[in-house]
Amino acid sequence: MPAEVVAQLRHAPFRPALEAMAHTLVYEMTILRDIQLGKPLPTKLVSSVVIPTLVVDGGQSPAWMHKGAETLVDSLPKGQHRRLKDQTHDIVPQILAPVLEEFFVD
Repeated sequence: MPAEVVAQLRHAPFRPALEAMAHTLVYEMTILRDIQLGKPLPTKLVSSVVIPTLVVDGGQSPAWMHKGAETLVDSLPKGQHRRLKDQTHDIVPQILAPVLEEFFVD
């Protein structure tokens, strides 16, 4: 992560939430790196997730993120995928909220 991003995050109002999940970021970054490098997702492990799962990506995200989202949802027995038009990896909460409401209500 670039130093200037780290500096911004140190003062972000959501920093406590980031710190609470920091121990999981190593796994997320490892998987994202592997996807970017074209390595396969651990689909056997993913296929053991049997609860309904929503995979969301932004329409303006890089192609490797789209591929990762598609591979992930294809590996989930009860996976659903939503690609949010005009969004990047930093999805706007007001755009995401209705998608989450629909998923959790249905």
